[in-house]
Amino acid sequence: LSSQFCQNGSLLLKELIACFGGRYELPIRSFTAGELIRATNNFSEQVNHIALDDWKFFRGNLQDRPILVKFGEVGREFPRITEFVIREIVVNSQMGHPKNVSHLIGCCLEFELPAVVYAYAPGMESLTHSLSYPRNSKLLSWKSRIKIASDIANVLLYLHTTFPSPIIFRDLTLASVILDNSGVAKLFGFEYSISQ
Repeated sequence: LSSQFCQNGSLLLKELIACFGGRYELPIRSFTAGELIRATNNFSEQVNHIALDDWKFFRGNLQDRPILVKFGEVGREFPRITEFVIREIVVNSQMGHPKNVSHLIGCCLEFELPAVVYAYAPGMESLTHSLSYPRNSKLLSWKSRIKIASDIANVLLYLHTTFPSPIIFRDLTLASVILDNSGVAKLFGFEYSISQ
């Protein structure tokens, strides 16, 4: 096993225990670096890169399943970023599959900064992008906006009431909400969440 895998794996276990009091499971798949490199054509920015927020995201296919890989590099200006990525994996993996949460299917601990693997649906875009560059030059209707707000409020209620200790989502911005092709809002990016 690589030293990165061991280091990131120990951080992951520590965070699972800290957040969920020793009662946890990790119901997601651990991908190898090779699998993600092949799935994203070596993290090709020309073909597979999409912008959702400040991170780099790459589309790919694993076993004929479309995926979205959140991948980044450890920076000197933010040395604790690995801990935040681990927290995102831990919190999102414990949620099951509510329809208004981005669907986490796995991670890869072999890179310096772990990669996070989500299910991908064509047409996914951040709420920031939807409001700034509307599809077909049509603005979101008030009915759509109210539904998005209601869906996200329900997810926040779910986070506060489902777990033994409430989970607080501390980064609610337009960029942390994505819309799929059908206009369904999904909360995205749990790296700043904390368990109370």
